[in-house]
Amino acid sequence: MKQLKLTMKMIALVVILLSTFASCKQETKTSSEEGKQTANETLTPKYSADVPEFLLTPDKVKTEFLGDLEFFDGMPSESTVKKAYDFLDLSRGVETFLNGM
Repeated sequence: MKQLKLTMKMIALVVILLSTFASCKQETKTSSEEGKQTANETLTPKYSADVPEFLLTPDKVKTEFLGDLEFFDGMPSESTVKKAYDFLDLSRGVETFLNGM
């Protein structure tokens, strides 16, 4: 009896997985010449935003206290993160010292 229940559960799982994978389709575009879909050609986005320059993060920022900060695609490098945390530690230490006077 337990063997039958286990078998039924396995069959149900396989059916669910197969139906899930069968419903997934690769998006393709139709060829204008033949009107047929080709699997090698994928759809391109219909909209791509033009981001203004003032919103973009530059690859290198020069600062007075920290020196040069480096970024890649808006993400800071490890050295930039270390410099920022070191500066925060120093400024909080100075603030604590001044508040204690």
